[in-house]
Amino acid sequence: MNKVFKYTAIIWAILFALFCVIVFVTPAEICGVNRFMLTGFWIGFGLITLAFVLHLLVTFLAVRGGDKKKVFNRIPMIHASVGALALLFIVGLIVMIVPVIPVWLGIILCVAVVAVYAIGVLKAGAAASIVGGIDDKVKQQTAFTRFMTADAQALLNRAKTPEAAAACNKVYEALRYSDPMSNAMLSGLEENIARRFSDLSAAVDAGDNNAVKVISDDVVNMIKDRNNRVKMLK
Repeated sequence: MNKVFKYTAIIWAILFALFCVIVFVTPAEICGVNRFMLTGFWIGFGLITLAFVLHLLVTFLAVRGGDKKKVFNRIPMIHASVGALALLFIVGLIVMIVPVIPVWLGIILCVAVVAVYAIGVLKAGAAASIVGGIDDKVKQQTAFTRFMTADAQALLNRAKTPEAAAACNKVYEALRYSDPMSNAMLSGLEENIARRFSDLSAAVDAGDNNAVKVISDDVVNMIKDRNNRVKMLK
């Protein structure tokens, strides 16, 4: 179980138990009227109980999975839920302790507040999903440059001669300062770059300095061509 949800559930249980103790231990009669006999009392009690349950459910949905970034994006859901819980508690308490409120009015108030609760949480959840989708899309679109840059750095460390190291460093710098964003229309060119980079890696491992220089120049030129096309596609 997620630690955040575990601690939240414990706090939730304590607060709900405290609420129940206050409700059922305090004197039953108010102004000569037994509140336990009032329909409004049970409507209010049910509303507050529903608020607690919904808040626990929203918290579970917000922290599930354990991904810190996704949980961070879902924090507004928890904030919206806390605000709605407070509003539901206040409205439910009013319905419980004010006997002159008609039952129909209490029901309308409760349904209206629950609707506001649901809308607020759904809006926050939708915003979190949109942000998460953008993050995933950015990761996918920058994967080529990130992986190639890491491979180029590893290849630079494997270079056996100063000449090979200088050639590999040109490739590494070209990738390092490349536009990280990609595009589906560049997939063919990026495959060619990756293929030519594999040739460069083989030449470095073989210690063929002449081939390393020629291939590294090819890779750098292909990277420049890719960057120019990225600019054109923006």
